[in-house]
Amino acid sequence: MNRRLSVIVLCRNMKVFLSECIDSILNQRHDNLEIVLINDSTNDPAIEIMEDYLHRYPERIIIDIRDSDLLPGGARNRGLSLASGEFVTFVDGDDWLDASMYHTLMPYFENDEVDMVISDFNECVVENGMTISRPRSSLPEGIYTPINSGRLFNKASYAWNSIFRRSLFDSIAFRFPEGLLYEDLAVHLLFAKSRKIAYIPLALYQHRKHAKEITNIASSNQHCMIIEVVEWLTNEFSHKVDMTIWSNKFNELLIYFLFQHIHSLMLRGYVDMNEGILNSCAETFVNCGGVLHQDMPGYQRLSLQLESPIDVLMELKRLKKLGKEVVYVNDSEEL
Repeated sequence: MNRRLSVIVLCRNMKVFLSECIDSILNQRHDNLEIVLINDSTNDPAIEIMEDYLHRYPERIIIDIRDSDLLPGGARNRGLSLASGEFVTFVDGDDWLDASMYHTLMPYFENDEVDMVISDFNECVVENGMTISRPRSSLPEGIYTPINSGRLFNKASYAWNSIFRRSLFDSIAFRFPEGLLYEDLAVHLLFAKSRKIAYIPLALYQHRKHAKEITNIASSNQHCMIIEVVEWLTNEFSHKVDMTIWSNKFNELLIYFLFQHIHSLMLRGYVDMNEGILNSCAETFVNCGGVLHQDMPGYQRLSLQLESPIDVLMELKRLKKLGKEVVYVNDSEEL
């Protein structure tokens, strides 16, 4: 398959890594690539690098150096407006790709029902030069209906390790939420609206973890934007997805991001550990139609099937005073 793939690269304060990132895209074995470099509120000389690559590869590279205060969601949307490819993917400018990534993933689109192709990834920690190999899915390589793809829905789908059929975006007038961190949770909507999902359990994307990445420099209030994104996602699902099919999967998503993920951010010092944030998570969970019950596999229950905001808030307070985690997810659980 040699149809055009638009690669949208977010460039934010990453001069040290940006050239390596762009070179890894230029070196892809899939040669029908359009590279769209988007300024994502950068305040270092990354723009100079963007302009240099445009000068050297004018036939392959588009740049947008306008500044924006709409955070990554705004940058991704600007990239989508410039992209001309039949297929679209995203890369963070501090990451890099295996040379075979797009050559490996693109052939799955020969199946006309495949709207999204996902690969695995490694996390590479800059401070000590370590590469962390994530536990792989137990799913074999292949094509799946989205609802039958195990935990891929909430554990392995991101904007930057996936390729999308552009018509999928257009069919639901998709745009990333702007002005918020955790905007790539919106990918779950694309996942649910896909006709088929292809999954390749190879770590073809290298996701760099370093001190200046946005998740490390964001304030507690900015990290709490994940609550707003969950509210946005709930509204989108309610209008665009058949919830008679997706209600249980979406409930798992609510539990993971509003309880387990937020609590993990607290333990790591990214989010202030205070009652107000937990209350906001609990209120959002209930307002989004979330349900917790004792037979839910893989989760430590809150001790009762909780149906009202007051019940949820009281139980969260009780567990926090006992020093217990709100919800525990067993990361060794298979997809």
